[in-house]
Amino acid sequence: ALPDFLRYFETLTVCYCEPSFADLRALASFGGPDHVFAEVFVTEPTESHFMIHQTDMRGTFKDPDDEYCVASITVLQPVADGAYDLLTHSEYCRERDVLCS
Repeated sequence: ALPDFLRYFETLTVCYCEPSFADLRALASFGGPDHVFAEVFVTEPTESHFMIHQTDMRGTFKDPDDEYCVASITVLQPVADGAYDLLTHSEYCRERDVLCS
């Protein structure tokens, strides 16, 4: 029951899962204003979800400015001569999880 749960746990995190999808996770460290890149290669049209998860800190912030880092995900496709086409992107947000589908 919920009251029993709340006696032992402060938060609950539920991860999105698509039954037919493979799940690949990579540990990364984001520091400062740096951009972090991950290259993903596909050989045919592929449905995917890209997510960034920050350490769960809900309820621990003393000041709203101490909250999660602002993040966004951009998906690019290489084209000729080192140029890229923008396929999709997420909005910048200050949340624990950022999703781009």
